[in-house]
Amino acid sequence: MTIADFRKQVQNIIVERKQYADFVAKRNMDKMLSNQECNKLYYIIRSQEIQLAKDKYANNDTAKLEKEIETNKKILKQKIIQMGLKIKDLVPQYTCKLCGDTGHYQGKKCNCYNKLLSTILTNNAGIKEEILLAYPTFDDVKFDSYKKEEKENIVALYDLMRKYINELDTTKKFVITISGHTGVGKTSLCGTITKYAIEKGIYTLFTTSVDLNKSMLNYHCALNEDKATILEPYLSCDLLIIDDLGTEPMLKNVTKEYLYMILTSRISKGLHTIINTNLDPDYLLSHYEERIFSRLCAKNNAVILNMQAHDLRLNKK
Repeated sequence: MTIADFRKQVQNIIVERKQYADFVAKRNMDKMLSNQECNKLYYIIRSQEIQLAKDKYANNDTAKLEKEIETNKKILKQKIIQMGLKIKDLVPQYTCKLCGDTGHYQGKKCNCYNKLLSTILTNNAGIKEEILLAYPTFDDVKFDSYKKEEKENIVALYDLMRKYINELDTTKKFVITISGHTGVGKTSLCGTITKYAIEKGIYTLFTTSVDLNKSMLNYHCALNEDKATILEPYLSCDLLIIDDLGTEPMLKNVTKEYLYMILTSRISKGLHTIINTNLDPDYLLSHYEERIFSRLCAKNNAVILNMQAHDLRLNKK
């Protein structure tokens, strides 16, 4: 799946909403017009309203005609109610009142479109919606748990990552590795990044290194005809976030080989990856060896950032 596929899903849903609203309104209108009295009144009113517009344009006295129209509308309304309908049932009841279920409003994507896209992206983000919602937004992050001497570094890192997502279409840094000790808030930062990216309509996939490792093992063991879809999301999403790299078991012929393949493929496609890890650069090199390490720290398209702070979880004990 690509972001284009998700946008197509959204557009299809919106089109179906509009078609259904139009269908229901037409069905109700046909039902109303099937009644001879209603049919006659309806077309009398339409004719009167056309005449009213002409009279107003000609500055003629319209008081009598307006009163007749009002009376006929009241009679028609009562007859419609007797048929088990309401006046509003005769016009499409669109889900979005702003855009009329077209997906566009005032020359831009309507809020309903953006919300629907966000929902679909969230459902495909690899993280439960309630967990994702629990992460703070960039604007809501509280830094009170950090020591004074740590706060400046952490705030700068959050600002840098927000800027990175804002410039995702133009930056050539395709791999960002956030290194730091256990409990400094790396996962929370990645949760905030995921939330922000999805809100901006970026196809984002959040996975733990353990879950990614399981997928790579499944891919390795699968029959050729079953392989295609297993790693496809990791290879095609606009932004891949890997949480806690280094905690996964090292599987022979699997972990290093497929992690290298995923990183190499994403870099070649210009897709972005954010990784957080407890491992420092030296240990990353010894643990994953030169091939993978080169993908994590290549100066032209990657960078390793250090998240320096004490273990925040100690404050909660």
